[in-house]
Amino acid sequence: MKTLLLSVCSIMIFPFCPPNIAVATPDPIVAIVNQVRADNGCKTPLREVVKLRNAAEERADAITKNWSHAGNWDTIAKYYQYKTAGENLAKGFSNDNDVVNAWLRSETHRKVMLNCKYTETGIGREGKYYVQVFAKP
Repeated sequence: MKTLLLSVCSIMIFPFCPPNIAVATPDPIVAIVNQVRADNGCKTPLREVVKLRNAAEERADAITKNWSHAGNWDTIAKYYQYKTAGENLAKGFSNDNDVVNAWLRSETHRKVMLNCKYTETGIGREGKYYVQVFAKP
C-alpha cells in the first residue's frame, strides 16, 4: 500500500538563524525536486543542509513506528531554527521518482514542494518511508 501524508505549517519563531552547512552529497530526491521547482518558476534551488537532514532522518525513524506528523515541528526545531517549515511524507514506494511524482499528484504535497519561499531542505529515509522537510531560516 502506498500512502502520502502532509502537514503544512508556517511558524514565526526566530528572527535570525546562522548559516547552515550544506551536505556533502545531496540526496537524489533534492535534484529531482529542484528540477520540478525550476520548471514551475522557483528561481533558487533548495539547498540540502545537515541540520534539516538530521531532522528528516529522525522523522523517518519516527514514522516507521507511528505514521503521523505528530511531533514534526518539535523535531525540526530541535535541529534547525526556522521561520517557516513544511513536511512531506511518503511510504511504500520503491524509487525516488515515484515518491516525487506521488507528491506532485497530491495538491497539498505539491503546494509544499513548489513553495518558492522555502530555501533549504533535508531528506530522511528508513526503508520505504520517506521524509522531506522544507524550511526558510
